Amino acid sequence: MENDIINILSVRKQSDDNFVDFITIVKFDLTINYLGTTDTGTFEVYLGYPGIFENLEYTDYSNITESQIIEWVKNTPDYLQVRGDLEHKIWKNNQPEETSFPWSE
Repeated sequence: MENDIINILSVRKQSDDNFVDFITIVKFDLTINYLGTTDTGTFEVYLGYPGIFENLEYTDYSNITESQIIEWVKNTPDYLQVRGDLEHKIWKNNQPEETSFPWSE
């Protein structure tokens, strides 16, 4: 997972009485290498409200860095599921497909 490549595509943000322009959803491409195969998928994760998830602290939108958002993404509960979905896709695509059946011979 340390070699995962996350490319931020877009963010959604909102404001309320406590925070201005905090990021709630991140859309990103995730590229991983699994079983010797590299693949990329596009995903979205919900960051939640600042302070709810560990390491998700409020930062003024104009001061947010790409590396900060990537760390937030990796620390969401959904990230392992997203990564697992991409691993499963790679695994499935690496399975040999048989078109010759024993009953056909």
